Amino acid sequence: MNLLALRKHPAIIVSILIVFSLLAFIIASIYYITDASTTTISGKVVNMNGHPIPKCRLAIQPIDIIDGEMCQVSSLSHQSQTDSNGFFNFNNISPGRAQFVVKPDMGYRNRDVEIQSINLSGMTFLRLQTSQLQVIDEHLQEVNNGAPQKLSTIGGIPFEIDSGLNLNDIVIEVSPRMCIRGKILQSNGTPLTNAQGKLNLQYKTLDGMISDDLSFYPTYTDSEGYFMKYVNFPMVATVSVEYNGSAATSEAIKISDEQRRHDLIFHLELDRD
Repeated sequence: MNLLALRKHPAIIVSILIVFSLLAFIIASIYYITDASTTTISGKVVNMNGHPIPKCRLAIQPIDIIDGEMCQVSSLSHQSQTDSNGFFNFNNISPGRAQFVVKPDMGYRNRDVEIQSINLSGMTFLRLQTSQLQVIDEHLQEVNNGAPQKLSTIGGIPFEIDSGLNLNDIVIEVSPRMCIRGKILQSNGTPLTNAQGKLNLQYKTLDGMISDDLSFYPTYTDSEGYFMKYVNFPMVATVSVEYNGSAATSEAIKISDEQRRHDLIFHLELDRD
């Protein structure tokens, strides 16, 4: 049927226009519902002095609370990296429980900073502070076959996302993680480089409620003889290292928000060829 013939049947033309109008309405409705059911989150990452942090990798990680434990319920997470001025942007975030976390740099296992607080419209949400979180060595978590996996809450702040919100001008404050950095020297004063040894940590929380002895093997030194161990809560600790039958122990050190990093030197009675 050509256009000239259609002109002789106005009822058909009206029907066609109604069909196209309905299709357009349905498509627009689907788009609106999809768009309205997700959330956009944007803001800025700063350090404890308020200075912007560029190239900081953030993630919004879906979680759920199962038997009182925070669990990752999906291996998928939304990621964003701050620009040169510390700004970030997340789009199309689905409703539900999640947590903000800092992701390690590409090629690294551990992250160097952790989230301390999130400020939104004058309200500040602080990171969970508890000595019950006895996670010292981190492991990358994977979700297999949809089974929930327990997560460390270290460095993350949980929250719940409602649908259709646009959250702007969020300020995320980060700080360097608490850590112990040690350098191991041999008898002749040269560093023990690229070696595989054992690290022992005897610690007590500042409130005295928890104490423990932990060992980490293998612990690796880098090309300059350094090792790094992150800790997740304030403590008083004694650190010792062992390598090929030789050992050295530090004095007791206090790790706290005021003194977040300690640099130690260990002297071992050995000379590695």
